[in-house]
Amino acid sequence: MMRVIILEDEPIVSDLYTRLLQPVSSRIQTARNLEELREELKVTPPSDVVILDLRLGQGTIHDTIHEIPKIKAVNPQAVVIVASGVSSPEVISEAMEKGADYFAVKPETNTLPGMVHAVLKGMEGKPLTGRAIELIEKLTHEIQCKNES
Repeated sequence: MMRVIILEDEPIVSDLYTRLLQPVSSRIQTARNLEELREELKVTPPSDVVILDLRLGQGTIHDTIHEIPKIKAVNPQAVVIVASGVSSPEVISEAMEKGADYFAVKPETNTLPGMVHAVLKGMEGKPLTGRAIELIEKLTHEIQCKNES
């Protein structure tokens, strides 16, 4: 099972991600700002997935993007997914250059199938890591199980 940290300042969106990921996650931690994220990264075991929103109530989009290398330094195996309503090519490019594994544009991420689709779409032309393959397989399996029931 995956360990996930979600950086999202909107409680409704954070709760939605938590509910969608619970079936495939052993631990889900949430943070509402960069300070809480930094604390979570210090006190919790390494995460498999870190989901970041860029537009937070405080700070700038670039503050969050510049946090990505720090996340990777502390947690190099983590798959970092930026899930944001920001869709400018410059911002996407900057996030990917700083180490994001995927960039998913909201509202595509508001459903579990949407998250898988967004992750797959964000992977175009990028080699898969073992962690990314594992994440995709778990999410795809969960979708298949929900569709069968």
